[in-house]
Amino acid sequence: MKRYTYYIGAFALLLLFSCSPQLTVHSDYDKEAQFDSFSTYAWVDSAGMKQTSDNPTIDNSLNLKRIRQAIEREMNNLGYEMVSSDPDLLVNYQIAVNQKTDTRYMNNYGYWYWPTYQNAYAQDYDEAMIIVDLINATDKQLVWQGWAATDAATLQQDPEGTINEAVTDIFKKYEKVGQPQRVAYN
Repeated sequence: MKRYTYYIGAFALLLLFSCSPQLTVHSDYDKEAQFDSFSTYAWVDSAGMKQTSDNPTIDNSLNLKRIRQAIEREMNNLGYEMVSSDPDLLVNYQIAVNQKTDTRYMNNYGYWYWPTYQNAYAQDYDEAMIIVDLINATDKQLVWQGWAATDAATLQQDPEGTINEAVTDIFKKYEKVGQPQRVAYN
């Protein structure tokens, strides 16, 4: 009987650690901002931007370019126009990598003559976050921020697909706040 319990526990552990964390998306915004007054945007001057992570496989010029292209696509789909002077919004973005620990518990219930016990399993992983800021160009105040987090290994395996999914999901949160109309794809 112990042998079967061992195999079941090993299988459960394998299943547990084979699942990587999903993409989670959050946002925050200034409730007093007049989102319907924004129609144009420009990028925050990136000349002074520095690397925000010490992981060069995540925070690199290729991924930063992919993020910028995905943001431009979403802003255009929302009906915003990119301008070179006098924008309504300034757009900024960054990648951050944080070390996280995923702790899971597995309850093992015994029979009436066996004790019940609980096993804890911990797995360390790097979490990659893509953060998008929309700043009111007039007063230079942050009006909206969205961020998506996923396991860094997922981003490393499929950077373009993960970045596109993350940025699209981030801007779905913006749609709910700003209530802009999506432009139909042609």
